[in-house]
Amino acid sequence: MINGIIDSTIALEKTPKMGQKEFLIKDKIQDFRYLVFKNYKIMYWINRNQKRVEIANIFDTRQNPEKINQT
Repeated sequence: MINGIIDSTIALEKTPKMGQKEFLIKDKIQDFRYLVFKNYKIMYWINRNQKRVEIANIFDTRQNPEKINQT
């Protein structure tokens, strides 16, 4: 499972905007995006100052979506 999550993020190095925008946390300063792997939503944002993609959270989509705002 962990390897699958990691493998699904490798393409972000070349195409960081490939994930969809995360509208459940649109009130944050960062422009969060996400990828989906099985039942997991991999939420990330593009840190332009550091020139890197930062994984902010890996969320189990079987949970209540409102919990995303709590993390």
